[in-house]
Amino acid sequence: MHDNSPGFYQRSGIFLFMKKQFLILAILLMSLVDMSAQKIKASKVPEKVMMAFRNAQPTVRIASWSRESTDFRVDFKNVRAEEVSLLFSAQGVLLETEIGIDFSELPRPTQSTFKGKKLKNIRKVTDRTGMVTYKVGSGRKQLRISSEGRVLNSH
Repeated sequence: MHDNSPGFYQRSGIFLFMKKQFLILAILLMSLVDMSAQKIKASKVPEKVMMAFRNAQPTVRIASWSRESTDFRVDFKNVRAEEVSLLFSAQGVLLETEIGIDFSELPRPTQSTFKGKKLKNIRKVTDRTGMVTYKVGSGRKQLRISSEGRVLNSH
């Protein structure tokens, strides 16, 4: 038999075992917090992606790169000082273009959906097929909206 005093658990190793399990769980959870985008140096971007970016935006000199799963995102300001984000596959295929816009640039049905709401980080997203959607920040959520004002998904 054993007693239930804290000293017993510390001496028996159960305490250390539980402490290690908790630490492992905490580390795993922290690593999952922002796996969606990891900042990387330009030197870590595949040559195909870098060449596709240079061909698409030859005048851009300052850019910030991140990795999203197997794709690469580059953020920069274009010649009109608009915030732009391009998403490339690892093979250098342009998957989507995001451009920061004002509320007044949203389609009317989308404006009606969010009239009176405080939105931030409004972006027009064009995928490689030419389909246009919009991303808007509302509170702690990011919503993807159709041109008709329908919420497509939220993160």
